[in-house]
Amino acid sequence: VAPVWPGCEGSIAQKKACFKQSLAQHIAKNFKFPKGYQPGSVKEKVVISFMINTEGLPEVLDVNGGTQELQEEAKRNIMSIPQMIPGQAGGKAKAIKYKVPFTF
Repeated sequence: VAPVWPGCEGSIAQKKACFKQSLAQHIAKNFKFPKGYQPGSVKEKVVISFMINTEGLPEVLDVNGGTQELQEEAKRNIMSIPQMIPGQAGGKAKAIKYKVPFTF
């Protein structure tokens, strides 16, 4: 079972859909272009791999593409994800991995 974002309720499918929507909203709301960058001024893609660990906290695993400044902002954004109920497998907390593209 996937992690549960704060405020997401309902069936497993509803919680999963809510997680995806909440993650997308979080990224859009909290992204800050680094100094010297403006929306539409670059055509870059940063792909970040992360997990929600067994404590419900984000951990960045890998970052690829883009400039160092854009990579750092993508990391900052992911690390600001709120603590949530961790994923579950067999009744125990389980770390769940994700990969998200940031396209500029």
